[in-house]
Amino acid sequence: MKTPLALCACTQETEEDTASSALFKRSDIAVVAVGPASCLRHLYFLATRLQALQQLHLCCLTTREYALGNFRTKVRESLGRVLGKQAVRGVLVYGTCADILMQVDFEELLAGIENPGDIPIKIFCRGPLAKRKMPAGKRLQMLYGELEEELSMASGQIYRHGEKEFFLPPLAGDFAGVVSMLHAWQWELILYTPGGCRTGLQMDEPMGGPPCFYYTSYNDIHAVLGSERKLVELMRESPRDQERIGRALIGTPVPHITGCDFEWVEQELANPEYPLVCFPCNGFDTYAAGMSRALLTLGQTLFDSRKRESRQILLVGCSAMEPVSRGSLQRAVDKVGEWGFSVSFLGDGDLESIRQAAAGSLCWCVSPAGEALAGWLEETFGTPWFTHLPIGRSGMHRLWQLISERGEAPDGIMKGERAAAGGAAGAVVDVGDVPRILIISEPLTGLGIQQCLAEDFSYTGSTVAVHGLGGQSIVHFQNPEELQGLVCSADILIADPLYERLARSWGAQPLFIAVPYPALSGNLYARSPIDLIGEAGYQYFASKLGKVRREKKQ
Repeated sequence: MKTPLALCACTQETEEDTASSALFKRSDIAVVAVGPASCLRHLYFLATRLQALQQLHLCCLTTREYALGNFRTKVRESLGRVLGKQAVRGVLVYGTCADILMQVDFEELLAGIENPGDIPIKIFCRGPLAKRKMPAGKRLQMLYGELEEELSMASGQIYRHGEKEFFLPPLAGDFAGVVSMLHAWQWELILYTPGGCRTGLQMDEPMGGPPCFYYTSYNDIHAVLGSERKLVELMRESPRDQERIGRALIGTPVPHITGCDFEWVEQELANPEYPLVCFPCNGFDTYAAGMSRALLTLGQTLFDSRKRESRQILLVGCSAMEPVSRGSLQRAVDKVGEWGFSVSFLGDGDLESIRQAAAGSLCWCVSPAGEALAGWLEETFGTPWFTHLPIGRSGMHRLWQLISERGEAPDGIMKGERAAAGGAAGAVVDVGDVPRILIISEPLTGLGIQQCLAEDFSYTGSTVAVHGLGGQSIVHFQNPEELQGLVCSADILIADPLYERLARSWGAQPLFIAVPYPALSGNLYARSPIDLIGEAGYQYFASKLGKVRREKKQ
């Protein structure tokens, strides 16, 4: 099937529009999906919507595992668990574009697996790099026909449904983080992909509005031979969007693996009046890494300011992926305005506003993703910065302290605020014995909640757990199973609602306080965000903590 390289506008897809929706047509067929986490995340939400999560098994691979070839053991172990512990009648192995490019030999992988029940296993390679030879829907239909024929001849097989534990999706990928962050800006977004990477963005990821971006579409021939020159031609022919101030070209796993010359593309399309900025994402890193690199790239590419505006604060790191929404942050920004400062969100305004963003006298990071840019601002322009989320009353008081220490606020305003904050800090709740509290979120939100509980409610000694490696004196984990002991011993669990389901599957019954984390749960809960900022955050936790007291454990 011939697939010309094309530049397409995204549309709002439905489940019926994707061939993958037919993966779960039979509840006795397990689906083992192999590939980069960003390529498999959509399957989690698809299976959730189809009430088929019990059938899905994710085997997320890293760049290191692909490069060294040691992914074989991981894939075989994943398949072995499905064949050995879950008595299914058939298995579909789902491969991605990355597996095709890395020439993963699934037949060789299957040859080394113990399959005492002789359960039929079929290989379904999904994605634009596989569809040139046969459309995905037709290929899947053929595989199901083969499975059903083999199953009709089998006898004595036992199918047990519902034994698999609940599990969590991987975090959103780096390109999803960049698209989500820039979606609120006045930029024309172009996702550089064979085509499949856009599906999860259109259906699953929080954007703060209807998805609006362009994406490329090409096949395996373009991937191997290169498509940069044709891409440049298409972008030159594409008329400038008069409502936008520039273009952003965002990479995905396939151009990362094949090697795309983003620097050449940027040079060919250079235009100071309508700039192109390239973000060579790889699809293996998380959303936070993508946002961090994107913010730094934007600063280094566009910022050009040699003046300093007194009491002007630049706010960076805001994204629909984070637990705290822009709407909640706006109230904190309004409060800072009462203190005599002007706060601007990076990305608001025209191109000149972005170029002059470094004129601010202070940089305020509302997520760790903004810290690389803030450090560069300090090194380049001498701009002081801090990272903080003003969660609860104490969080607002701490925000005032951070700004007053660095920002030359008018004395009269700050003295009045000191008195108000001091009065608020005295309001605590009599809780008796201190419960064991576990907070699972991104680092800044988790630490902000911890401070709120300690200073606003006298709940001390809570534990913060975040996904990732090292960095601060908090618990870091790579897989949620590493937290099972902490979750099962907690009296109070503060986390995304998916963790409540995970805790229940482990038999834990803590008091649960929901703080949705869209980078984890996508759009499942993003449309009903919890306001954690300032007084609203204080009242939210007060309403939850005031209803119960710790139950003594035997």
